[in-house]
Amino acid sequence: MAYLVKQIENSHVVWFEKSNQWVKLDEPQWFIFLLYEKQTLRKEAVKQFAEAYELSTEQAAEVVSNIYDSIDKLLNPDFALPDFSRDAEEVSRIKLRESRTRHYRHFEKYFSITYGSPSLEAYIHLPFAHLETKAAGKQIFHLDVFPYCGRYALRLHTPMIRSMTADESPQIKRLLFVELASWLYDKTEKQWMSFVHASAVQKDGKVLLLSSASGSGKSTLAGLLMLQGFDLFSDDFVPVSAADTMLYPFPAALCIKNESVPMLESMGLPPSVKSKTTPVAYVKPTQENLIPNAAPATIFVFVNYKKGAGMKLEPVSVPEALQLFHPEAWVGDNMERAEKFIEWFSDLEFYRLEYDDNTLAVQAMETLLAEK
Repeated sequence: MAYLVKQIENSHVVWFEKSNQWVKLDEPQWFIFLLYEKQTLRKEAVKQFAEAYELSTEQAAEVVSNIYDSIDKLLNPDFALPDFSRDAEEVSRIKLRESRTRHYRHFEKYFSITYGSPSLEAYIHLPFAHLETKAAGKQIFHLDVFPYCGRYALRLHTPMIRSMTADESPQIKRLLFVELASWLYDKTEKQWMSFVHASAVQKDGKVLLLSSASGSGKSTLAGLLMLQGFDLFSDDFVPVSAADTMLYPFPAALCIKNESVPMLESMGLPPSVKSKTTPVAYVKPTQENLIPNAAPATIFVFVNYKKGAGMKLEPVSVPEALQLFHPEAWVGDNMERAEKFIEWFSDLEFYRLEYDDNTLAVQAMETLLAEK
């Protein structure tokens, strides 16, 4: 069995390599896991579990069966991890007939993206619109992104053409972001430990990570903090290095939506570009001329904007934080990166913020960071 175990507080966290899943086990579940690990037959496991926890045979059998079945599926998943190399050779040979190329500059690095459809252009270009330049410069890195047979394709013009495909547009966008981050910082994909779906802001060398599902208020809160002197570090995509667990800034603009657009604009944070078809806008970083530096994570806050909530801020245990974190991040799918990740994650400080009062939420975040 290929898995990794880490005891955190009163729980055990287990990572299963084949399914790339993290699972928190409480004490009774850990008892059953150890029986499974010893290849104890179910009948005997039921007997031992019933005796240890003073349960009836029927009660113990139900729990043991559920845990054994779950471990079976985690070790031998009935799903395949995404294969982004499918049809790569054919994609590499395709000639784009209708396309548009845009050029970008991030400090002294230039890159260009050729878009094979207007929808992909609108989806991917707008976060980089503030970086656009009229002509390509030196150190050029070129990417093509285009529809392919009902799916999406990404093609990289490195010394040798390299291609990837994905079923969904968010997947192809993430792949493009990964390749761009790797090029900007002279790394390979394997040198990243994780990519976190969070809005990250920075002040006085300290980085605050705001994480949540889309539409839960993290980007709006990041914008409010920018109005109070915080710098945008990254939005929605935060690369974490495997070598030193440092966070690296990514140059995409802050994405704000719906009523947050006019609210932030009226407060003095105007968008640099707005979508023509959806209520989405992008706010460029306020520190455009400052060379971005990697920084350690200081505090991690799980954000949820909820009307009627007032302002509730509470600490979150590491095991619970892992359950909240995993759906909002990608973590490297090999043992070395998994070990590095859980050691890094175990040392972080986590909070849950539920709010509908912007002023109180901003004050709470400023206080949290000032105390570190």
